[in-house]
Amino acid sequence: MVIKIYRAVVPDFIRTFLHDLFIEDVLYFLRNWRVYLISIKTKLGLANSSQFDKEYNVILKFGPTPYCWEFRKEYRKNEIIIGYDNEKNLNYFDLEGKRMFLPVEYSKRKLKKLVWSLLIEQDIRSPHRYVKSYDELSNKILFDVGAAEGIFSLMAIEYVSKVFLFEYNEIWIRALQETFKPWKEKVVLIPQKVGVSNDNDAVTLSTFLLSKKVDSIFLKMDIEGAEIEVLHEIKSVLSSQSNIELAVCTYHRPDDFATIKSILESINYSINPTEGTIYFNGSFNKVLIKSKKN
Repeated sequence: MVIKIYRAVVPDFIRTFLHDLFIEDVLYFLRNWRVYLISIKTKLGLANSSQFDKEYNVILKFGPTPYCWEFRKEYRKNEIIIGYDNEKNLNYFDLEGKRMFLPVEYSKRKLKKLVWSLLIEQDIRSPHRYVKSYDELSNKILFDVGAAEGIFSLMAIEYVSKVFLFEYNEIWIRALQETFKPWKEKVVLIPQKVGVSNDNDAVTLSTFLLSKKVDSIFLKMDIEGAEIEVLHEIKSVLSSQSNIELAVCTYHRPDDFATIKSILESINYSINPTEGTIYFNGSFNKVLIKSKKN
């Protein structure tokens, strides 16, 4: 009842401001207070030791967070500056001298938190980082499946020979177009969902993989839990070709890591998980598997 009255009485722009200011953080804590309680019990010796003691220690210091990595504290000092491009009517962040454009629909505070998270995820020590060095991508074709804001492709753009950006969320499309305009000769944006069939709204990844007769492809997938169905869709392509390397996110569901590992092992692909977990939807989940044909 209180929530209904709040939504009915408080204007949308004020609700958005309050949400970005502190309500989002409060709600996150309320949804995840149990893991914080376990962290306290672990510290006091009131809970059994587990494989996640390191993660609990980080949560005890910083509160409930997806990023249970000690190095994240270094980013607390970083000032995230969000600029605004009047001509393009888009926000942007200066990423190593390249403008990464961002939606105007998001508040500056929300964008600062987003960029802060992205920088942590792509830190060299992060289990969410797709490559140890961008030199690994030299002269390869990059398939960025679930491109979102495009940070990975933007950091790799000077190394790769071509990029295919797969992103169907409309809020990112125009920002991606502007971000990669300086490299338009080597970037293709596919504003469709990657799925198991080709239609007006979706496209199969196998269609693109089979059309690229090149020496080397790097395929990154972070698609909100759809990784398993897409891997099944491209399974025959992967098993018949040896020129594809993968970096597949495994953290969206607790069983994703085991399932994705099983799929890749069944077609004789190596399993190289990154070290560490993300606290996601109430559990500590392995983050990423890097893989290529044995």
